Amino acid sequence: VWGVAVKRIPYAPGRSSVGLLFVALWSFTEVIQQGLTLVALNWIWRPAYLAATGVVERHQFETAMTTFHGISEGLFFVLVVAFIVGNLLLASAVWDRGLLDKIVSIGFVVAAGLGPLTLLTRFGDGVVPPQAMAIAYPLFQPLARFLTGVWLWPKD
Repeated sequence: VWGVAVKRIPYAPGRSSVGLLFVALWSFTEVIQQGLTLVALNWIWRPAYLAATGVVERHQFETAMTTFHGISEGLFFVLVVAFIVGNLLLASAVWDRGLLDKIVSIGFVVAAGLGPLTLLTRFGDGVVPPQAMAIAYPLFQPLARFLTGVWLWPKD
């Protein structure tokens, strides 16, 4: 994404740089979410819960772990929305005259489209089956990443 933004900043500075900022927000939010899950939930609270001997102490860790689930889901929502916005902005920044430009742009749009699918899978109460992302992601992402790499390859 950094390469795409740098390549397009001279032609679409606003969309490229803001798209990059939203992708950075997505990345940063995911790092925070995973760091909290790894350290707070898995390294601190779960072992302490299992080691707790008193009812009150166990209840405190149980409450922390239950509360964390909501925080993690909130962070997940933010990162998916940032992913969608970033990809749509980069899609519009890449769209140009050439066929490969349009194909790469469509790749960003399809990637953005995976965002609502992800949200519906997670929060849609069965509207989209969980297997949808397991099928859609591996079919699309490797090809899109490859074509973006070809698009980024220097032409001089």
